Amino acid sequence: MNFHFQDDYFNSYNVIDHLKVDKRFGTEEHFKELIDAAHNRDMYVVMDMPVSSVSTQHPWFRDGDAEVFITASEGQAAFGQPNYYQFLSDNTTK
Repeated sequence: MNFHFQDDYFNSYNVIDHLKVDKRFGTEEHFKELIDAAHNRDMYVVMDMPVSSVSTQHPWFRDGDAEVFITASEGQAAFGQPNYYQFLSDNTTK
């Protein structure tokens, strides 16, 4: 599950704040209720925390070292841009 982080384009990998619940999905209290309801049913909630891509409004992007970020114009792929890497042969899941 990765929908709870505040983002700016309804894209759960375009996170503005990893510590805030997106108001389109409820409040922090609603999120806590979801977790409690799952735990009361002996279930776990598995979260996906995207830290490799953030919004341009995120403090890491705004206040960080811009040279480590890949930015692409609307409709332009990031592939081939500076600092863009593909790890196609490094399968560490086996």
